[in-house]
Amino acid sequence: MQVAKNRKKELIIGALVTGTITVGGVVYHKIKSRQPEVVQNYHAALRDYIDDVRSGKLSMESINCLMDSLEEFKQNK
Repeated sequence: MQVAKNRKKELIIGALVTGTITVGGVVYHKIKSRQPEVVQNYHAALRDYIDDVRSGKLSMESINCLMDSLEEFKQNK
């Protein structure tokens, strides 16, 4: 307890930094989740495509899914 009393300034600064990081994370999550569904679908298709390429399991289905998502994205721009 004596250490806390002696380092009051450092504890306050640490608490402020932690609070700022927490609030920043919440705000970032809220902004990111506001993306339109079209954008989220495109990102998901792109992630799946990249995963398939990396694993060596790329198929026409994966390519077509990405292309369809891209076309939908372009139309709803």
